[in-house]
Amino acid sequence: MAVMPWWRRVVGILGLLLLSTASLLVVFAALELMLRRNVIANQYYLQHEVLGANKTGPLVLILGDSFMAPLKGADIADYLYDSLSVHGVRIRNSAVAGTGPVEYLQSLRREAPLHHPQIVLLSYYVGNDLLNVGCGGNLNERLLPTRPLRAWQRLYVVQFVAERLRAVFPGRAFLQMDMLSLPPGALWAIDAVTRFARKARVAPQSVDYEAMKKAGIPAEHIEAARAGTENPWIVSLGAIYPDYFRDELLMRSECAQRAWSDTKRVLDLILAGAARIDATVLPVVFPHTLQVSSAHLALYRAWKLNIDDEMLHTDRPQQLLREYFESRGLEPLDLLDVFRSRKDMLYWERDEHMNAVGQKLSAALIAAAILDRGPDSVVAGRRPRAVPRKPRLPALSPVSLPLHLAIGDSAAPFLMGGFYPPESIDVRTFRWSRGRQSEIDVPLPVGSDIRMDFGVSPLDFPRSDRQRITISLNDIVIATVALQPGLHTYSATLPARLLGAAPAMLNFRYRFAATPHNVLRGSIDTRELAVAWYSIDFTRAVH
Repeated sequence: MAVMPWWRRVVGILGLLLLSTASLLVVFAALELMLRRNVIANQYYLQHEVLGANKTGPLVLILGDSFMAPLKGADIADYLYDSLSVHGVRIRNSAVAGTGPVEYLQSLRREAPLHHPQIVLLSYYVGNDLLNVGCGGNLNERLLPTRPLRAWQRLYVVQFVAERLRAVFPGRAFLQMDMLSLPPGALWAIDAVTRFARKARVAPQSVDYEAMKKAGIPAEHIEAARAGTENPWIVSLGAIYPDYFRDELLMRSECAQRAWSDTKRVLDLILAGAARIDATVLPVVFPHTLQVSSAHLALYRAWKLNIDDEMLHTDRPQQLLREYFESRGLEPLDLLDVFRSRKDMLYWERDEHMNAVGQKLSAALIAAAILDRGPDSVVAGRRPRAVPRKPRLPALSPVSLPLHLAIGDSAAPFLMGGFYPPESIDVRTFRWSRGRQSEIDVPLPVGSDIRMDFGVSPLDFPRSDRQRITISLNDIVIATVALQPGLHTYSATLPARLLGAAPAMLNFRYRFAATPHNVLRGSIDTRELAVAWYSIDFTRAVH
């Protein structure tokens, strides 16, 4: 039998190698195409899609973290798009889990030249955004423009593999794409895979499970963190930073105060970046679960986090954020009061992120704010409101009269803006007005005039002017009421001709507001107050 010449054997082997390589490239290309079309569902696709078929419609760019990040299935952005798509609005969601204001700034720098948004939705989560900026003193370096991903890192196949590995190994920061690099040489592919696998086996973990054990965190929670059924990053805080939520919510420590100063600096850069592209900024402030409900209190304490009652009732982050944004001419959408007024659970049972109920509620409030506050050029057919306010809740059935609203209690679902949290004196609850105006939305019945009686007490201080309240119903002024010192009840008539099918929008504008710290000796209260609200009663008017 004739022996095949050596060169023919070499050619045959090379041919098989070329055929195998070509087959692998075809498979790789097909997989890349399916991932790019989201035939195979993947997170990287969700982070790059623009929701909305209308290529010329106004665009909302979302900056945020895991509270707004795109998820498989449904997320806030999907629910938001359901509400806005009928108005031709498109959405580009650049939110990424585990990020903060510095990364929001980098996202704006990257996305603005590509998409030219008309509205920038700036999400701020009071549970971690402050300390995400932190007090490490390295802010200048972090604010430098980031290096874009290399071409190979942008491949959907590579991102998909990294995504799956992060799911398999929760709590391992070394699986982030920016930690990979390609070495030179002919065997670069084999070397890169080898180095990647070596990192996955031996690189140090960001979550220190031994420290969690030493801190006394119960074993079942450590195992749940390892499995990813509980957030390993939050569970680990009990071992490395037990005062984390205290610093985020009370903002008293030296670190928290430095972080707030740096956070304002980052927010200024974001606002300046939006101004350069003539985009309207809508700040949305998400509350921490501790501010809303005590449902997670036992869980956090089991994780050895330091929690006390003051943290359950504080709104200090929201106050500071409101003061900051209002000083820049913006009205933030603060979700705290609406969340506190709800009786249903808005968060997952063992996680501080919102469940579907919380996501849908947030999306409804954000959509209403975009439609109410956006300039005429942004959302066609919607006139912007002259008075910024919190958006109304989805339409409610008309209430029955007579209706009594205790402003410190039962009125909470109807308070749209301009009120501080409830307080009590001599068993009576009330709320101070916030700033120069307040607003409530009440689904009043139509067909006849309605009498409104309201119990209020103006802020009284030496040499103060006489307080007056100008009342508007659905943007039409109906009365101006002069107030006497002390608690009194006043009346106004709501004309039937101004009452429609939508909730009645009652706006109360005050002649002035003052800070007790500036006008009352010994006061440390820095809020901007005008009137203490006790109650409102609605009855059929009798002529």
